[in-house]
Parts: sequence; C-alpha cells; structure tokens
Amino acid sequence: MDKSTYVTVAGKRLANVSELAIKLERDWEFADSAVKVSVSGLSVSFTRCIYHSGATDGINLRTLSNFTLQVHTPEQISTFSGCQWIDFQEIIEENRIVEKVKVVASNYGIA
Repeated sequence: MDKSTYVTVAGKRLANVSELAIKLERDWEFADSAVKVSVSGLSVSFTRCIYHSGATDGINLRTLSNFTLQVHTPEQISTFSGCQWIDFQEIIEENRIVEKVKVVASNYGIA
C-alpha cells in the first residue's frame, strides 16, 4: 500500500496497515422508468501487523464499538461512522501478530 494512503480509527493513525479494501453495496430497483438506488452496505477490510519489538499505535480494535474510521488517500478522505467490527482474525507469528479485520459502518461520507 502506498505510504500516502493511511487509516485512522477514532482520530488515531493505525500503524503498519498492509492491505485495505472498501466495499460499498447498493440495492436497486426500477420504478417509474428509472433506476432507484440506496446504499445497503458499507464495509472496510484491512490487515495490519504488530511487531513485538517495534512501536505500536496502542489501538486495541477488539474493544472498540460505534467508532469512526477514515481512509486517507492523496485524492480524498472517506469517513465511515457508527462502525462496528464484525470479523477479526489474529495470526500469531514468530516476530509479529497479523490482524485481519472487517468493519461495517452505518454512515459514509467523502471529502
């Protein structure tokens, strides 16, 4: 992932994020000769590494609920609020812990 792209949770930058995927799903229907859409799902999936001998961001994702997550890129900031994690996988390796997390949000905005 490009170093100019990063993720913040509750205003604090997550360290060592290596993968990031944003998924916006829409429901749709035809009505009155037009397509009507509404957002039905907002999710962010990411992987981060925690190194035993390195500095940490101090964020324990498993204890968070109803938080704000932002994805910062050179082009824009995507803000997901009312977040809850729904999937959490922790892989313990020799010199690090790898966390794979999926977060859903009730609201989305872009600036």
